[in-house]
Parts: sequence; C-alpha cells; structure tokens
Amino acid sequence: MKMRILSLLLLAVSVSAFAQTRDTLDLEGTWDFQIDREDQGEIEAWFSKKLKDNIILPGSMLTNNKGNDITIKTQWTGSIYDSSFYFNPRFKKYQQPGDVKFPFWLTPKKEYVGAAWYQKEINIPKNWKDRHVFLFLERAHTETVVWLDDQKLGMQNSMVAPHQYELPPELKPGKHTLTIRVDNRIKAINVGPDSHSLTDHTQGNWNGIIGKLKLIATPSIYMGNIQAYPNRERAEVTFKIPVNQLEVRNSKVSLSLQLSTFNTAEKQKLAPLTQSFRLNKQTDTLQITANLGNSVQLWDEFDPALYLADFRLKSKKGTDQQQVEFGVRDFKTEGRFFTINDRPVFLRGTLDNAIFPLTGYPPMDVPAWERIFSIIKNHGLNHVRYHSWCPPEAAFKAADLVGLYLQPEGPSWANHGTALGVGRNIDRYIYEETNRMMQQYGNYASYMMMAYGNEPRGKQVEYLTAFNDYWKQKTRAACIPGLLWVAVGP
Repeated sequence: MKMRILSLLLLAVSVSAFAQTRDTLDLEGTWDFQIDREDQGEIEAWFSKKLKDNIILPGSMLTNNKGNDITIKTQWTGSIYDSSFYFNPRFKKYQQPGDVKFPFWLTPKKEYVGAAWYQKEINIPKNWKDRHVFLFLERAHTETVVWLDDQKLGMQNSMVAPHQYELPPELKPGKHTLTIRVDNRIKAINVGPDSHSLTDHTQGNWNGIIGKLKLIATPSIYMGNIQAYPNRERAEVTFKIPVNQLEVRNSKVSLSLQLSTFNTAEKQKLAPLTQSFRLNKQTDTLQITANLGNSVQLWDEFDPALYLADFRLKSKKGTDQQQVEFGVRDFKTEGRFFTINDRPVFLRGTLDNAIFPLTGYPPMDVPAWERIFSIIKNHGLNHVRYHSWCPPEAAFKAADLVGLYLQPEGPSWANHGTALGVGRNIDRYIYEETNRMMQQYGNYASYMMMAYGNEPRGKQVEYLTAFNDYWKQKTRAACIPGLLWVAVGP
C-alpha cells in the first residue's frame, strides 16, 4: 500500500453540491430460518434450498422464541461456582419442568448453542451494475459464513466489530438468495466461557444478528475506513483515507473535505478544501492534514464539543461520501495522575458487564445509550469500564455526545477454560480483535483506554508485556494522541 501525503488547496467551492451516492438496501424484517442441530447444513447445501422456518432480524433466536426449552439438564456457557442447586432438596421447587429457575444467571425462555441458518431473497437494483457492493452485519454472534446463491463469500468471527463481506464484482442485477450461517459455539477460538462477550452470566450466548443489517453500494472507486488523528497542540487534524478501485487503472479523482463543529454552543464551519490526484494502485492511502484555526473546540466531560468531517470522493465512476465524527482532546498521565487537556482528572467509574435482561444483548441505537450514560453522569460518574467485551458503535457515539470516558476491552476473560501465551488461537485473536476495535471506534473521543480483557492466566506476564509494547509502538507510529493501554482489568 502506498501512502500519498497531500496538502489540500483552499478553494471557494461548495462541496455540498456533490450528491451522496452510497446506496443501501435494508435487510431488516422477515428471514427464512432453520436450526442446524446436527451440523448437516453445509453437507446438505442448505444455501441452495429454501429454509423451513422464519425469524425476524435484527434479533436473536431468543427474542424470536426459537431454540430449546430450559430444563435442569440445560448446558450453559459459563462456570458454575456452587453446584448445590442440582442436589440440595430445598431447590427442588425451582426445578419443575416448564418452570426452572437457575440462581447463576437470568433464566431465559429459550436457549440454543450451535449452528442456525438465516436466508433472504434480495433484489439487486439495475443501477448497481458495475458498482462495489458489500454486506454489512453490524453485530453477529458469533461466527458467520455467507453465501450468495451457491457462491461462498467467506467466514468471519469478530465479537467486537461488524462482519462485512464483499459481493462478487460481476454481480448481476435481479434476484439472488443471501444465506448466512451463524454459529455461537466456542470452537477453535476459546476466549473463556466466563467472558462477558458471550457468557450466560451476563448478556448470554445468543445466536443471531443485531444492529444495522444492509447491503451498501458505492462507486467502483471508493473510500475505505477513514481514520482521524487530531492534535490539540498544533490545532490540526490528520486524516488517513484509503482509496480503493475495483479495476487497477490510472484514475483521476478529486477529494473534498468540509469540517464543522457540533454538540457545542460555539458552532464553526471551516472553509471547504479540495485536491485532485491520480490513482494507479488497487489501494492508495491519502493523508491530509487540515488546520482547525485559532479557536479549537476541545472535548471533555464538561464541554463535549465535536467535529464532523464530510468527505466526497469524485471520479468518473461517481461520487463516494463518508462522514467522520471526532473530538480534539489529550488524555495523558503526569506522574501518578491522569490529565485531560492538561487538566487533572479523577476517573469516577462504573463497570458494565453487558447485562441486558430484556434481550440478552446490548442496545444498538444512540438514544438508548444516551439514556444509560445520562443516568451514569447524574450519579456523578465520568467513566465506564466494559468488562471483557466491547460495546457497539452507538455507545461511543452517545458517550461522545454526553461526555463520558470509556474503556472498551477485548472479548476475553482468559482465566477459566483458556489461557494466554501458551500457543492457543486466542493469542492471535486478541491482537486481531483489538485492531478491529481501533479501526472501527478509534475516531471517537470517548474511546480513552483499552485492555486485552480481564484477569488472565497462562504466561500472561510475557504475553501482556508484548501486547502493551505492540500497542505503544503502533500508536506512536500512527501519532495517536491521548490513548492509554491497560494490561489487565481488575
């Protein structure tokens, strides 16, 4: 990948004249569905057959009342620390068929651990021909395998970030069958059955897809995941913008940027910037540094001022648009103390163990998280630690708006049933997941600290020392200010 560093020219051009051309096809609603208890779906090519049941997405099997009835023999995901419930006579009244009540966790109406299949007929619009199209599953639990008609698109297993699949470049308009196999078993990668990313102790080991669920079409020359690196001392922000083209050719494009502030009484709109350049690789990364002027709006818990960067990439293939929200702030240590924007700050925090009893999974909309964070701030707190899980993007958006300092974590409690640094797949997976967290949520000002997860075992000292060194070097190389890395959650 080649990095081009360009200075944007200030032009008296209104970028608002460019039309937004990221089209979407929402996939919410009724899907065909079938439970695969015997793991026969792939062998029998269920992606080429019509499934027998139906289900509503976004949602889970539990919220759709699908799965197994709860019995005294239900196999849970999580450690049982006191097994007397199973043999002490005084608990017999809580073990009656159809009315079992476990003391270890909230007892759901249904449970299921294994593979389940979700299928929907989609209609690709005619004007999507020759465009870049991808499938966006905001949060799936846990492993997904996707087919378009009879073509397998791949497998993903992130517990912290969206699953995204590229559709074939030769995609034809018209009807197609989209099939997704979701598997919530602990398989090749064991993060630990007590990890709050999946344990029945808290959110539950649900099977399904929640949040945004859609197909997205862009021009064949399009922007990737833009990263923002604000610098308070220099009153500027540097953006790294991956630019991709489906066909490698010498392509002339122009990039325009409009910066403005929001969530603050002092509204600003900086002059638009634009620059023309040429692409000659499949992926080229444009680096842009924009001056924020003499009156930079800073973000903290008292005045959570935010910036909106509106990017438009124009080419013969059309115009692609992305918007990036960020805040300008420094979060540092001075001696034994934390500071934000050079002012001492005391972290008055609470713990979020992913306990959402009505659904078994976290809310995916900003208003729900604003409500949660407003309650937290009304109690005089300013910090939330996410014990062995990472909340969705809506949480970071809401925390930015409210002014709250967040500590997301990798999806592991490597203390029971697994270990770090002993050559298991989790060693690599933690690096992959924390990188996905940074790519997906690192632009948000509320993303203040991060840990690998909670209380590990194994060769944890060696592993976490290397992990911390890796992230220190990575953030220095990327010039990411104001982010602290925490080795072990207490």
